Amino acid sequence: GSAPWDAAIRLLDEMELRGLPASVRAHNAAIELRAAACDAAGARWLLERMERRGLQPDGYSYTSAMKACGRAADAAAAAELLERAESIPRRRGGQRQWLERVYSGAALCFAAQPVGQAPLTDALSLLDRMRRSGVRPTAHTYSALLRACSRHGGGREASALLCDMRRLGFAPPAEQRQFALRASHQGVLAVLETHVVGGAAREARG
Repeated sequence: GSAPWDAAIRLLDEMELRGLPASVRAHNAAIELRAAACDAAGARWLLERMERRGLQPDGYSYTSAMKACGRAADAAAAAELLERAESIPRRRGGQRQWLERVYSGAALCFAAQPVGQAPLTDALSLLDRMRRSGVRPTAHTYSALLRACSRHGGGREASALLCDMRRLGFAPPAEQRQFALRASHQGVLAVLETHVVGGAAREARG
C-alpha cells in the first residue's frame, strides 16, 4: 500500500534534512517496497532520485527495480531498465553477474505480457545480450526464457533452449517440463522426451 511507501520517502527526506545523505542501501530498501507494491514507475523514480543525488545504483537496486517491472508486467519499463543496467561500466575483473538476475527478470516480464503483445524475439535476444555483456546465463535464465516460449507459442525456440540446457549440463525443472508439454504441438514434447530418455540412458550406463 501507500503507507509504507510514504513513510520511506519521508524517512529519506528527513535524513537529508538532518544532514545525513540517504545511502544507496536506504534507497534500495525503498525500491524493494515499490517492488512489493508492483510499482515499476515508483522504482524507476527512486533510481533517478539516487542519480540526481550523486549515488550510483548497484546490482541490488537494478534487481529490485526489475522485480517491480515484472510484477507490474511493464515490458517497456523493463526494456528501458535493462538498457540502463547494461550501460554501467564493467569493473576491472568484474563480471557483473548480478546482471543475470536483471536479464532473467526481464525475460519473466516479457513472458507475462498478453499473448501477441510482446514479441518472443525480445525475450530470446536476451541470451545474445548477456554474452555481449560478459554475463553467463544460468539455469534460472533458461527457466525464464522457457516460460516466455510456453506463453507465446515458441515451440521450436523452446526446443533449441532445451538442447542448449542439456549441452550446458542444466536440467529443466519439473515445471518447465509442463511448459514444454503445453507447447507439444510445435515439437517441444519430442525434444523433451529425448532429453529425459537420454538422461536416463546416461544414468543407466553410469
